Formats: sequence, structure tokens, C-alpha cells
Amino acid sequence: MAPVMTSARTRRRNARGEGSRLRVEIVEAALRLIDDDTDRLTLRAVAREARITGPSIYDHFPDLESIRTEVIRSCYEDLIERIFQAQGDDADPVERLEATCLAYARYGADFPHRYALLFRGERDQDEKLAVGDRGAAALQTLVDTIAACKEAGRSTTADPYDDAIAVWSALHGITTLRASRPNFAPLHRDELIQSMVHRLAGITSSSQPRTQTPQ
Repeated sequence: MAPVMTSARTRRRNARGEGSRLRVEIVEAALRLIDDDTDRLTLRAVAREARITGPSIYDHFPDLESIRTEVIRSCYEDLIERIFQAQGDDADPVERLEATCLAYARYGADFPHRYALLFRGERDQDEKLAVGDRGAAALQTLVDTIAACKEAGRSTTADPYDDAIAVWSALHGITTLRASRPNFAPLHRDELIQSMVHRLAGITSSSQPRTQTPQ
């Protein structure tokens, strides 16, 4: 009898004790499909991309939404890591703030489909709760850098959190417009982001003297 052929590519099984690696591989497979702008993410498509059988997914994820949630968490963690890498060891708080914002915009440009997934509207409460801490951590990078500018006397902000929300909203607008208007050159200048951030975060050209409390 001729051997039965399957559509799945052969995949080397993980060694005993490496089951958690398969979970990572499933998430990576879903990310590749998202990057390819797959019309509809399905368990079958993820299994095929990961080179595993469909039932193997259920040892790690109960359904497609749980995979999507883990993908979103992974994307936020990648974004945060890219921001920290962009900040480097820069001691100047304003330059660190600029690096944070530019890294955010570049993530949206480099991974447009992942970025769209992070901010899609149709998100249920369970997913919001599952990824909320990662989204909050990404926003906190802005809050912290604006607060550092204030501490150094380089920002007139009254509330770093409120100003971080304003900066994030403007960044999101620019990132979205850049994706839809790739040939509109003024949108794609780093100087635009830097100027916008300076205005919204109350950045001053030099450190300001701290107000002394009257004796």
C-alpha cells in the first residue's frame, strides 16, 4: 500500500521537558501569519504554519482567542524592549523621551499588521484584562520619561501621566497617518515627532531653576 501523504510539513518533535517551547512556536507562527496580512487567522492556519497537527495546539491554548491574546502580549513586550534599546544609556531626559517616541512610531512602520492588532477595537473584556498590564507598561515608558524631564527641570508639565496620554494619542495619529499616506513626506520626518512631543510634554530648551519654598 502506498504511504498516506499529509499536507503538513515534517517537524522535529520537542524533547521531553521542552513542551513550553511549542507554546512559543505557536505564538511565533501566528505572528508570521499576521505579518503576512493573512485575511483570517484560524487554528488550522496556525497549526500548518507551526508544522504541527491541529489537536497539538489544545495542549497549550484552548482556542484561537487565547493565541491572539498571547500574541498581543508578545507584541507589547517587543515594543517595550525596542523602546528600552532606543533609550540606551542616554542620560539626557529629553533625548530619552524623543528616542521613546521615535521607537514607538518605527514599530508601527516596521510591523503595521502587529500594530493594527494592538489597537483593534473589537476586544472583549477577558482579552483587555489579559493584556492590560503589558499595555500599561508600554504607556508607562512615556510617563516615566516625561516625569524625568520634569525632575530635571526640562519640562513644565503639571501631570506627566496626562501629558503622556496626550503624547501617545498624537503618536498614534501620526503612526496611523503614515501608514495610510506613505508618500506624504512631511508626515515621515522625525523632526515632526520631536516638535510635537516638545509642545505636548512642555519641554523647555534648558533646565529651569526650581522654585524655592519661602522661608
